[in-house]
Amino acid sequence: MSLLEAQLGKASADHRWLYFSGMTADEVILFKGFDSDSSRATGVMHTAFDDPTAQGGSPRASIESRFFAFFD
Repeated sequence: MSLLEAQLGKASADHRWLYFSGMTADEVILFKGFDSDSSRATGVMHTAFDDPTAQGGSPRASIESRFFAFFD
């Protein structure tokens, strides 16, 4: 038996979209996917898109890593 967990998003005018157009190769975006404080939001919907105005850039690269930190 396998278990599948997924998140789905529905478009809303309340959403805030951010575009990091000036990132360099030595910068990273970190998405926090869990917090033991259940009053805080967890999970981040994210996507990629083709930018027809981009000139001379490198192809998009993505590396996914998952880390866990537990504190007493």
